[in-house]
Amino acid sequence: MSIFQSVVLGLVQGFTEFLPISSSGHLVLFSGLFKLEESSQLLFFAMLHVATLVAVLLFFFRDLIKLRLKDYWIIGVGTLPALIIGLLFKDFLESLFVLPVLNSVTLVMTGLINIAADKKMQTLPEESPAKSTLTPGWKQAIVVGIAQAISIIPGISRSGSTVATGVFMNMPRTQAFKFSFFLSIPAILGASLLEVADHISQTQSFSLTVAEWIGLLAAFVGGLLSLKLFSLVIHKAQLKWFGYYVITVGILSGLYFVFL
Repeated sequence: MSIFQSVVLGLVQGFTEFLPISSSGHLVLFSGLFKLEESSQLLFFAMLHVATLVAVLLFFFRDLIKLRLKDYWIIGVGTLPALIIGLLFKDFLESLFVLPVLNSVTLVMTGLINIAADKKMQTLPEESPAKSTLTPGWKQAIVVGIAQAISIIPGISRSGSTVATGVFMNMPRTQAFKFSFFLSIPAILGASLLEVADHISQTQSFSLTVAEWIGLLAAFVGGLLSLKLFSLVIHKAQLKWFGYYVITVGILSGLYFVFL
């Protein structure tokens, strides 16, 4: 993998990981364009997620240190669906990452989710920061966690589906935004550790090229920028533009991989 490819994939991962446009979908798309072999992708992709995880921890540091023991339990409950699905269907889900046409379809689905969530936001009352808590109730946490589990499928945005689910359950949009990324911490960490452990067990080694390390740095920077952008979009309640973008990408990429 060249430095150019690594940086592009790093920026794509970092900038799309936290926007409601599916980082996995974009990675599948660009890997297809670069014609990278599956075996050369998985460890690098896992480490890209670690780089963006560091960005999450830094961006939400002040909120994380305010969490109570009850909040951590709620985050744990919300994480369970993704943990169960990820462990039971790990091999099947990994096989989906080399199906660009399927990825195009799920990108369109992500776009429709964003547009629907945008319309729902317009009907909700203005938020009261003083009354808004960092985590929702138990039932809401489980349902949002199920949405996160479904988003393991490439092309389905994790942040988009979890924020949208929270909004549909009448959670304040700032709470839905923060809880989505609180859930991402154990999910990203767990998935990355499993992927790295699986790679080491198969290859008996762990190594990244200089180009790939540069790509990880690009992912970290892109992650911070995307978190800032998404937080601004949430306050403005303007998810529809992401929806239009993802639908366009899904349709164009589908045409490319079918006919070219």
